[in-house]
Amino acid sequence: MAFSVPQVEPPRAVLMQTLDIVHTGGGNTLLQRVDAGDDALPSAPPELNTYAAAAELAAHYHLPTPELLAALRTAYGPEGDVPAYHLPALGAQIEAQRAHYEAHTEEIDVAVALVKPEGFDARPANPQDPQSPTVYTARISFAKEREKLYKTAADTADSAHALAHSFHYEGYNFDSGAEIEFLDWVLAQLQAQPHQIEGLWFTGGLTDPSKTDLSAEYLGDDGRWHRYTPDFVLRRADGKHLVVEIKKDIFSPDIKADFARFEQGQAPQTAEGRKAVALKRWEALNPELLRYQVLFASHELADEGKAAVRHFIQGR
Repeated sequence: MAFSVPQVEPPRAVLMQTLDIVHTGGGNTLLQRVDAGDDALPSAPPELNTYAAAAELAAHYHLPTPELLAALRTAYGPEGDVPAYHLPALGAQIEAQRAHYEAHTEEIDVAVALVKPEGFDARPANPQDPQSPTVYTARISFAKEREKLYKTAADTADSAHALAHSFHYEGYNFDSGAEIEFLDWVLAQLQAQPHQIEGLWFTGGLTDPSKTDLSAEYLGDDGRWHRYTPDFVLRRADGKHLVVEIKKDIFSPDIKADFARFEQGQAPQTAEGRKAVALKRWEALNPELLRYQVLFASHELADEGKAAVRHFIQGR
């Protein structure tokens, strides 16, 4: 370690202002400066002896004090003092000489729970029989006019088929009719052709982190990080997943523009685009096992995007 005396300007001295009370013609009083603004209080910048300066730098940069002390005494002399305002520049010299790091990256696979039983209320299926299977429940509420968006397997065309391939909990509390349309459409696809789909799960109804691990984070307009949960997850027997998001058609230009920015390494600029790009980053982590698809809808699902879902179902 070697130091050179920094060539930096000392901090400006504290200026002194002199004011006087002035009476106005209206009978009021005010303060008025009577000096020229160039009176400075005489004061020398604080200084540290070389040992104190070495101890300060050692604590900040986690380096041995004797090594820094020897370098400071070489630069400032055995009995010299170190102006306090030199410390930031000396720190920059330390960083320039010691900022040679090796970066080691480790990837860790973490299991993500679609449903966390511990986040629900547990009770016996038969209250009269404590040994009966455990049922996990949660209370939800919604406006009466949104009752049509609450769907159970019994509300589908084939409840047994729906329970076999979907409804990892009952019932699903959807946000829009387009989401219900997507569920019904995929269930019909699974009945109409051979497939290896193990599950079609609506995940947009569970947003509480105590009930699910499935969420992405995005930086909002307020500068804070927010959680965001995708709408659907499809899983194939080969371990591949398709994450599907249903969005209103009015958001299509914003999301597509932010996807283009993402491909160019730029940050998303719109509120809906930030959410979508947060999920798009999942795909980039492991494109062999995870795909992400946005489907747009006005009153009904647009055909754009359905082909990608159908190809996934068919194993392509």
